[in-house]
Amino acid sequence: MNSAFVEAFHRCYSSGGFKPATIDAVLDWLAPTSSAAEIRPPGTHIFVPSDRAAAFMPGCPAPATDDELPSADAGGAFAFGYHLPPGAPDLVEMRIPSLKDQATALVIADFSAKHPSVPLLMQFELDRAGSQLNPPIRPQFVSSIKDQGTEAVLFEFLRHLGWTAGLATGKTMVVFGHANHLPRIAMLLGFLGVRPIVPTGLPNFYDDPDEVQPRVRDEVSFLKSDFISTMAFAMRRLHPAEEVK
Repeated sequence: MNSAFVEAFHRCYSSGGFKPATIDAVLDWLAPTSSAAEIRPPGTHIFVPSDRAAAFMPGCPAPATDDELPSADAGGAFAFGYHLPPGAPDLVEMRIPSLKDQATALVIADFSAKHPSVPLLMQFELDRAGSQLNPPIRPQFVSSIKDQGTEAVLFEFLRHLGWTAGLATGKTMVVFGHANHLPRIAMLLGFLGVRPIVPTGLPNFYDDPDEVQPRVRDEVSFLKSDFISTMAFAMRRLHPAEEVK
């Protein structure tokens, strides 16, 4: 891998609070299947030119100042893992909030109480966490109750807001979720012309003994999974005729 890619990787994921040791571990994982010219995540058919990959790793902005938050056009809340009731089958409708989502819900509740005029859109697992609070969070929109990735949830939010066909350009969205999730959310928003705004206090822990989703049980597993998703998005943009697996 070339030095420009490695520097972009460090810069991007450091902005999301990943530990330096985690970033180095994932670069070591990438090295055997990648080259100076091309990034190929192990176990996938994804390939992205090294000199283009940095465009898909802009990182996320620093936490916002208090005066930026009330002027946002919307707030978007993205889930991070889930629990299941004891003995329940792993069905999407059975999901209950992870400890990470419970912590995120507290940040959303504080924001919503201070800035009630900002439309709030929530992935359904986070909505379930918010509904348990007193008073409960009352979002304007909740995503479909189905298993879908960050990109699909974001597009549900945009359709609800009417930010389609280029109408998202110039808008701002306060982003709620796990801190390590923010670089990819910020990247997706940026490609749509939406400026992400990051509040303070978002969780960055993984210690959650009842977590069901393997990829969010530890930082290295999540960064590998998240980077694969980022490069899959890049490949769809750069090679639209190729099948991405």
